[in-house]
Amino acid sequence: MVRMRMIALLAVLVLCAGSAMAAVVYEAELLVDNVIGGCDCGAYGQATLIVNDEATMASLTLNFAGLQSAQTGAALLVGAEDAVGTMLLELAVGSPLATTIDYTPELDAALANDELIIQVYSENCPDGATRGSFVFVTVGVEAHTWSNVKAMFN
Repeated sequence: MVRMRMIALLAVLVLCAGSAMAAVVYEAELLVDNVIGGCDCGAYGQATLIVNDEATMASLTLNFAGLQSAQTGAALLVGAEDAVGTMLLELAVGSPLATTIDYTPELDAALANDELIIQVYSENCPDGATRGSFVFVTVGVEAHTWSNVKAMFN
């Protein structure tokens, strides 16, 4: 009887935890070819933006490589893929970069309109060394079955 109650409790915890793990995720692939006005520096990278359940904060990670000169900055921009864009938020320099940012109405609108861009700048490429547009991605959540829960106690 105690064992069945433990299994039932664990099942509820696992199922609740699984639903809490859902998140809104956006990714950007940074490429030299995406920079407006281009700069041939060979830089590339990847960025991920994960919005919390309350839509108040977002976790941003940025990884890039291939700069042929020192990095001078990074920024989130708002604009069409084929436009320079306007500065939304200046980011710290360095790779990898992991930071938390406020989820503002401007950020929400840029993501909703597919207009959020991340760009990295360098000494040789002051107008941008690499750049990418954020797109929504579907993240699979592994379903937990009753058999998996029972197997933990066998």
